[in-house]
Amino acid sequence: DGGGKVTSYNNILYSNGDDFVIDSKSEGTIEYSMSNVTLHEGIGNIKADPLFTDMQNGKYSLLISSPAIDAGDPNSDKDKDGTRADMGAFPFNQLSANIVINEIHYNQDDILVSGDWVELYNNSDQDIDLSDWYFSDSDDAHKFVLPNGTILKEKEYLVLVELGSDFTISYPKVSNYIGDMGFGLAGSGELIRLYNASGVLIDMVEYDDKEPWATSADGDGYTLSLIDPNFDNALPESWEASEKLYGTPGKSNTDTNIFGNPPEVPSFKVYPLPANNYLTLEYYSSCNIESYHIYDVFGNSILPNKTKISEGKIRFDVSNLCSGAYYFVVRLDDDSSLKSRFVISK
Repeated sequence: DGGGKVTSYNNILYSNGDDFVIDSKSEGTIEYSMSNVTLHEGIGNIKADPLFTDMQNGKYSLLISSPAIDAGDPNSDKDKDGTRADMGAFPFNQLSANIVINEIHYNQDDILVSGDWVELYNNSDQDIDLSDWYFSDSDDAHKFVLPNGTILKEKEYLVLVELGSDFTISYPKVSNYIGDMGFGLAGSGELIRLYNASGVLIDMVEYDDKEPWATSADGDGYTLSLIDPNFDNALPESWEASEKLYGTPGKSNTDTNIFGNPPEVPSFKVYPLPANNYLTLEYYSSCNIESYHIYDVFGNSILPNKTKISEGKIRFDVSNLCSGAYYFVVRLDDDSSLKSRFVISK
């Protein structure tokens, strides 16, 4: 007379009204399954949005924040990445979240005071939700959790910064950053790590300030730059000092100096120190100055009057500034910046 018995599990049932219907002659149960419409009776079922990657364009893989991940029947075979089975037809591969530590600025020089920073690169062909991922150094107590809603699009970059106010002064044209991390990186080298929201280690680099690592990244104004994001970044030979002074945060490392000598280091000095009514800038570089700024310790821009004294020398009237500490920033036409701290005493 027909009829049968079935148990269905590890399903995602999306916006289908009556998702699971049993005719009068049959018996059926649903387990470890998800519906965004109905909470079905049965073991392990949940009602939630599965968070597909891009449903409108037919991409039904799961974002890393999906509640379907690791929520399938624990007696099912494990997914190919070794984790508990997911709900749905397209399991999430933890190892496919190919986020790469791509550039490291760990020991600034005496001119640029940007704070330490680390650049991440999405070396996959899909956008990745980095919500609740976290970055740590060799100290487990140092844990910077990425904000909810942080999406890193395919083939794009994100910079994690020690202190946002310092970073924006030094790199005013870089907007794809987040912070404050609240901790810096060791100048003598250390282990840095990136974990996903489930606590799975995604990437790690143990850099050093000694050869075979690029030593000019240790306090000389250059960064450690990964030569190619497809290279093994655990190996020192996969890294070089950046060709551009102060690196390329938030964009490609294609300017990486693989074979040549480091370029000229722009420099400047301000005097007298401490200053009173006037401050003189003396500048040496083949690059052109794009702008000058003076900032107070809170990051407020102050624009005093300036007068060109001679080639390479400019005098600034700081007579209206109160006693205290300030930062002098020179922005160059190659998108880099130089920064110096000075004190006004009256």
